[in-house]
Amino acid sequence: ITNAAVLYEKSAPMIDQFNENSLRKSAFRKRLLNGTATVAESRGEWAKAEKLLRELIAMDDENIGASQRLGRAIFQQAVIGDTPEKIKAENKMYSDSFQAFLAALKHDPKQLNPNIALGQLFEQKAQENIGDQKKFDYYRQKAAGLFKEATSKAPNDQAVLLAAASWALQTSQFKLAEQYADLALKADTNSADAKLARAIVARFLDDSATAEKLLSEAFTQSPANFAIINQLALALIDSQDSSKRGRARDLAEMNFRQYQQSPEALATLGWVYYVTGDLAKAEQALGQLLTANALNADSAYYVAKLFVDRGKLKEAKEILKMALDNPKPFASRIDAQALSMEVDKLIAKGGEAKASDAKKTETKAPAAK
Repeated sequence: ITNAAVLYEKSAPMIDQFNENSLRKSAFRKRLLNGTATVAESRGEWAKAEKLLRELIAMDDENIGASQRLGRAIFQQAVIGDTPEKIKAENKMYSDSFQAFLAALKHDPKQLNPNIALGQLFEQKAQENIGDQKKFDYYRQKAAGLFKEATSKAPNDQAVLLAAASWALQTSQFKLAEQYADLALKADTNSADAKLARAIVARFLDDSATAEKLLSEAFTQSPANFAIINQLALALIDSQDSSKRGRARDLAEMNFRQYQQSPEALATLGWVYYVTGDLAKAEQALGQLLTANALNADSAYYVAKLFVDRGKLKEAKEILKMALDNPKPFASRIDAQALSMEVDKLIAKGGEAKASDAKKTETKAPAAK
């Protein structure tokens, strides 16, 4: 970033002095503004970024990316007000940010709804202030209000509804996520994306039948879609039906062949191997994730299951703690909590865990992120 800033600074006077071709000079100037704004954003210099982006938009008012970045730069400067004047200034920032996102939407109807864009920024602020309950609640309430407003004003806009469903899911509001996902599916009953979203919510709600049905339909429509294949494999491995588990294995192996660099694909493959009893392959797959430090909360639970089976209780306890300390929702949380309690009991007994002990905890595949 520092080197880029130096180069942009050196190029500025050269561009000012260039007068051979006005169109080329304008193009050079736009690149300079874009680059210096990027540097300012990366440094958190939001006022400077705003100034540069406004200048860029003045030269190119159809620059959708610049409008969206302007919306974010303005938003980041807002400070929670504690006096009427400061509250007014804060709200002005949010209003100006909304207008910037609205400008992008006017140039391209496929761009993010302004209320959704602001809602996501407020949720980001909430997560940044998770240690300050007052600020967290303030930003979370702002986010909730904007998602509600967006869906109320655009009740048939699937993109808006899916964004709202995703937010609700990631904030552990599973029934609200179900509501938004149902509306998205109602808006377009043939949408594979809506079926996928609703199926993921169903898996968080432990509604395997709905998840399997919708994912099977979505797979028929989009047989090469990574997320659909991954989720379908996880839904099928939940079943006690051996033929469905066999299909889950086929899907997981197929997906991993296509996406060998994907930690998510590898985690699902490892879990499918584990549930179908191929522990050697499960250990190989999940061990790769552990070695690469590529575990998320769900795959950490998968690895913990293996550790318990291998009698590695301390390691299992540590990795379960990592998963459960994660404040974000993950579908295997209840199973991870149950396994953690079982591990504590085994450690208290002072003996080694046996595979039969581990089987006392439910082997149920959670939804991958």
